Amino acid sequence: MSIPLLLSELAQFIEDDNLMAAARAAVVHLNRGLPAAVVARRVELASPEAQEREFEGLWNTYVEPEGAQTLNSGDVSPNVLAYRMSYQGVVIDHVIKLFAAGGVWWDRAHRLVLKEAAETALA
Repeated sequence: MSIPLLLSELAQFIEDDNLMAAARAAVVHLNRGLPAAVVARRVELASPEAQEREFEGLWNTYVEPEGAQTLNSGDVSPNVLAYRMSYQGVVIDHVIKLFAAGGVWWDRAHRLVLKEAAETALA
């Protein structure tokens, strides 16, 4: 999938609060640390294998624990939860690919997620 299409889909996905939380977690996680650490992380994530490892780490850290908590609370049906979690995975994958692409694509994705997060917080 092309980078512009990833950004376009991400913009649509983050309109959903559940998906926004996954996007925000991925953006903060990937953009953490000093600028040199961020650059090193971006270089490392140039390989698909590294992107897959990063995805698994984000999934295990953010999506799976939230899913287990939601399932145990009974707030949503298992089918709805599975649907939500699959889209959270897509959002995380998009954020990782945009981060790895860097440059203007990451800047746009980063601003988009932070802007949507700020608007959600104000609402």
